[in-house]
Amino acid sequence: MGHLDGTAKGQLRIGVIGMGFGAGVHLPALGTLANVVVSGVADAGSGRARIAAAKYAPRARVFDNGHALAEWPGIDAVSIAVPPRQQAAIVRTAIDAGKHILCEKPFGAGLDEITGLAADAMGKGLVTAIGYEFRYDTAIAALCKAVREGRIGPVRRIAVTWLTGGGLDPNRPWSWRHDAGACGGVLLDWCSHVIDYAFLIAGADVTEISARTSITVLKRPDGRGGVADVTAPDSCEIACLFANGVVGRYTVSNVQAAGIGHKIEVYGDSGRIVFHHAPPFTSRSKTLTLYDSNDEGLVVPIAETGAADGEDGNGDDRVAAFRELAQDFSAVAQGSTTAGRFPDFAAGERVWRVLEAARNSAAQGSAMRVQAA
Repeated sequence: MGHLDGTAKGQLRIGVIGMGFGAGVHLPALGTLANVVVSGVADAGSGRARIAAAKYAPRARVFDNGHALAEWPGIDAVSIAVPPRQQAAIVRTAIDAGKHILCEKPFGAGLDEITGLAADAMGKGLVTAIGYEFRYDTAIAALCKAVREGRIGPVRRIAVTWLTGGGLDPNRPWSWRHDAGACGGVLLDWCSHVIDYAFLIAGADVTEISARTSITVLKRPDGRGGVADVTAPDSCEIACLFANGVVGRYTVSNVQAAGIGHKIEVYGDSGRIVFHHAPPFTSRSKTLTLYDSNDEGLVVPIAETGAADGEDGNGDDRVAAFRELAQDFSAVAQGSTTAGRFPDFAAGERVWRVLEAARNSAAQGSAMRVQAA
């Protein structure tokens, strides 16, 4: 017998909260999963939920409040895609309501407000996941697999260069992403992804970090005929040390003219492996190359996922990667023990310990120790 809303037996009823990234990535991805049905969608009163539901989930119930959807008995799980300042409160509501939770990164606005949520969810037997879908990117996943297989020997150094020019236009409207108080900026928005996949590559925790940030475009149109101050960094430099001696160096900016795109270079004792996602940021502009100790390169085949256009690869590639994450999450929520590993709330806390130290380092101008779990 199916659910009262007409869903088939065995389908996970999920509610999507947030109609920005939620409408652009979560809904298209979830709509392709046979074991999932989107039963509810929510915005904060903007009307976007009704528009998105008509396109992707016409049978879904529409809410103008994310907390109300999280409490609704008509769903088994929530997929949260609201700005960071709103995430932790909705997560708490979902935990109290006994829902499985997939939450966008960085999982709240700070370590203080998300500490304990992983334990609380686990205590209620809930499955949790964080939207670090870059680890599901086919090329980055292949890079991590090659490292695990020892194809470059023990890892010694990770260098990330992620440079685009999407933020250079001073007429681009101000949003929460330009507000440090709302957890905007490349340090928290982009580097959180870097920190997550670097954990997989290094295989150890970060113990010390030094970060420097800067703002190139200082003001932006506020949408009301005026201008607003930009307080979130659009460039940053990070150096970090892992517990096993691996060194990380990350240069990230979205205000670099003629930026090279997104490059990950991993150096080991017997070679190196290089991922590069170059402009115009489609799946066909990705390469993965394995170099031996003589620096002779071998191109590693990677699966194409479609043409993804956007300054950071946001498009079909991002939808495809999120789909794989959501597929694993939904399978485990339904009792599977064979689904692939995905980042859970504990992984989200792990990233936040590094982000908090990086944020403090940038503010104080000195290296910081990373808080242990």
